[in-house]
Amino acid sequence: MFLLSAAGTGLAGAVYFMAQLRITPSSGFDPNWSSICIFIVMVGGIGRLEGPIIGALLYFFATRFFGEYGATYLVGLGILTLLVALYAPGGIWSILTRVKDWPWFPVRRILARR
Repeated sequence: MFLLSAAGTGLAGAVYFMAQLRITPSSGFDPNWSSICIFIVMVGGIGRLEGPIIGALLYFFATRFFGEYGATYLVGLGILTLLVALYAPGGIWSILTRVKDWPWFPVRRILARR
């Protein structure tokens, strides 16, 4: 499983860097990547597979719609991260599962009684 996930992320990184005009070590190992990953996981949801998917979609659309305003949209993303951390520590996915438990990827194990 680790090998498959490493191959998938390696392919995604290769496709991303093929679209770039210039590749430098700072573009691949920039500290901003860590803050993006933390935003995706904290806002989307921690502990389930669906949470980071929602967080990645939210980040993708936020950069597309608000990226033209320069770096000020990052302040908005930071405020959103703080609000989610304060009022919904489990992320957006935890809010959605309170309304209805409909897993997109039912991979968690449930302890059965004998």
